[in-house]
Amino acid sequence: MTATVEAPPLVAPAHMHRPPAVRSLVTEVTKVCASVGRVLDAEQRLAVEVCTGLKANGRPASLEAGVISPRQNLKTFTIEGITLTLLLDPRTSFQLGVWSAQQFDTSQETFRRFADLFESPDTYPHLARRVKAIKRGSGKEEIELLPAPGQRTGRRLKFKARSAAGGPGLTGDLVVLDEAYALDDAHMGALLPTLSTRHGARVLYGSSAAHHSSLILSRFVARGRAGGRGAPAFIEWCAPGSLLNPGCEREGCHHAPNTPGCTLDREDYWLRANTAAVRGRITMDYLRDERGALTPQKFARERMGWHEEPDDGDTPPVTAAMFNEQRDPTSAITEDAPIVLSVEISLSRKASAIGVSGWRPDGGIHIGLIEYLDGVDTVLARVLELAGKHELHKIRRGPAPKPGERDRRRLHPAIVIDPTSPAGMLAEPLRKAGFDPVLMTAAEVGASCAGLQDGLTARTTWHRGSVLIDTALEGAVRRDIGDGSWAFGRKKSAAASVDVAPIVAPTQARWGLTVAEKHVIHDPYKSFY
Repeated sequence: MTATVEAPPLVAPAHMHRPPAVRSLVTEVTKVCASVGRVLDAEQRLAVEVCTGLKANGRPASLEAGVISPRQNLKTFTIEGITLTLLLDPRTSFQLGVWSAQQFDTSQETFRRFADLFESPDTYPHLARRVKAIKRGSGKEEIELLPAPGQRTGRRLKFKARSAAGGPGLTGDLVVLDEAYALDDAHMGALLPTLSTRHGARVLYGSSAAHHSSLILSRFVARGRAGGRGAPAFIEWCAPGSLLNPGCEREGCHHAPNTPGCTLDREDYWLRANTAAVRGRITMDYLRDERGALTPQKFARERMGWHEEPDDGDTPPVTAAMFNEQRDPTSAITEDAPIVLSVEISLSRKASAIGVSGWRPDGGIHIGLIEYLDGVDTVLARVLELAGKHELHKIRRGPAPKPGERDRRRLHPAIVIDPTSPAGMLAEPLRKAGFDPVLMTAAEVGASCAGLQDGLTARTTWHRGSVLIDTALEGAVRRDIGDGSWAFGRKKSAAASVDVAPIVAPTQARWGLTVAEKHVIHDPYKSFY
């Protein structure tokens, strides 16, 4: 009797968002793959299930879906299986698919794999008899099928290498964006709006970790990791940690191979990211050789699955992904402790944001978005309600005393406002109500943004998460202040249809907390917000 070898258990993804669905195409994809000699492993089946969810009306649960993992693990195999199923299954509303890759050679290689399946009548007769034409030519590769019973036209699958000029050609019932780390705005063009009349449209992203230049992918990953309403179907395998916070035992580790305590040498982390190594398709000896051959930065990106921070002169140093590394659903301000409030109003005056900050029981800083109100009519009343309900920190304003002089600076209640923003209009009404607000200087606005960046990097600032803040960070445009400082740019962001008020208000509240008078320690077992 031959002993049965049990398959390794599922390697759980590091991040996953599955939009509500009544079913998926995992059964159909599994059968189609089996018909061409392909067997899906547990991780590939899970990825298919996440990316092919269907609503009750049979339409995709999400317009966008993505599989992110280190190279040569599972993403291409998975997306090829989904594509082949959509092309063949007569129950899907599929007429035209476009498979795109950044490199011409990559799109050609994928085309050859598909063409080999359809041009093998002895091995796969069920595919060969469906073929109407297989076209070849530089950039014009296409597989066209005969119409299935009840169909007027056959289905087509095109293969393209992406280019700025070819961006508008990326449209169909299925658009595959392989090598998504190389996507840019020119490739995307008006892709999503052009799919609005295709009721079964899907966009599938497949990629390894983002490079510094991967702005499109970085935004997609941030949306997928954040989850929530409107987020894409998303699944990602990567090692714990990140390039910003690798988790090495020694501070300032340079990540050279065999450095004691370096996270990049943790082979158990390699297996969390590289499912093919768990399944035996990649050997551990190969990964060890790669660790020695690649630079630490490249090994971290390609094998740990750690994304590089987006590098764009207009992109703030604080990203949605960076912000959400400090998400703690239990984070709160110590109950009865004083707080700092901050108000920001969008340039359009269509919304008002109220941010809060305070000390956590563990000594860390908590920040949050209390309100995001329509318009400006109710924001003053809400701020006054909050200020009357909670004790506010006090912040001293005025010239600092010289050595030996008495400190004559006035203490202001900690309601922080940038007077150059539309929220500056609240200053006088607040004074009349008995709350003389703290009006920030330009240097202090820059300091608030730098402080948020430092607090997230040092892991001393926490929050509960906010879709509104995620949205603001994904599209925010920075503006420079003075010599090296920066802030969230209201005008530039608004020009990109992004309201940065949801992140500006908590950022300014955090700054107010750091400059406030020392507070009294309250009961650490009670907390709020």
